[in-house]
Amino acid sequence: MIFVVKNRGAGNAVRIRRRKLGFMGKYKDLTGTRFGRVVALNYVGSDENRGARWRVRCDCGCVFEASARNLMAGRTRSCGCLRRDLLAGKPSRNKGGYRWHEKPRPN
Repeated sequence: MIFVVKNRGAGNAVRIRRRKLGFMGKYKDLTGTRFGRVVALNYVGSDENRGARWRVRCDCGCVFEASARNLMAGRTRSCGCLRRDLLAGKPSRNKGGYRWHEKPRPN
């Protein structure tokens, strides 16, 4: 623990306890773990926030890097092919709610 002394004026010093923040050092081994459409291949290193980065392979064959935090939280489930597949089945609509070829014409 680190104790910090803050002077609050007129000689009133307050002692505050703060935990020492340190790097945990070990990362959780995610090799071979599936997250949606991606499988973790190997540990790459740490990012600027000391988070673990993993090389992953999507079912479509794309290989890319993702953070362990996003993988485990479910925010990274594919390389982007999941979004493309989901949007491929939906009709495209403009702000009026009509497809461009169904839009009523003014008389």
